[in-house]
Amino acid sequence: MLRIIILVLSLAIANVVAGDNFESDELKCESNYGTNGPEFPCSGSLSTNYRCNNTFVNIVDTPFYNCSNINIFWDAPRNNLTLTIEAANYTDFKRPFAVSLSSRLGLVPVYRVYSNGEEVLIPKTEEKQSVCTSDENYQVILKFKGPPRFQLYGTFIEYEVAPVDTSTS
Repeated sequence: MLRIIILVLSLAIANVVAGDNFESDELKCESNYGTNGPEFPCSGSLSTNYRCNNTFVNIVDTPFYNCSNINIFWDAPRNNLTLTIEAANYTDFKRPFAVSLSSRLGLVPVYRVYSNGEEVLIPKTEEKQSVCTSDENYQVILKFKGPPRFQLYGTFIEYEVAPVDTSTS
């Protein structure tokens, strides 16, 4: 009986570590997120289903929508996380904004996704960098590409939303 229990547990652990390799963008590919409490409403964690190749998150659907400085810990990143960044003070009023990513994103490649579907790798830097301005829909879409197998405990997704200077010199 003990051997059967050990066998079942080892198979379950192997499946969690190796994961099933199937592609699904169905509802079960939703993410789980939460803040670090009322004292830190713009800081929290996000987890995705390891069995999903693609997970899509729109910041509008999270507690981070009203924040200008966001710090999210992506727990056990695997496969693709596409993050649509909208900002209450800009998107709602159809005002362009810029997103600056933190240099702490170095653990996974990050791509800017354009409205035509083109994906462009954002180079890693040692400092915060302005990634881009919002598109014609007043949003910035970023794709984070985690490893296909469990390799990382987690990685930070830190960014700042700021107005675009539209004044002329």
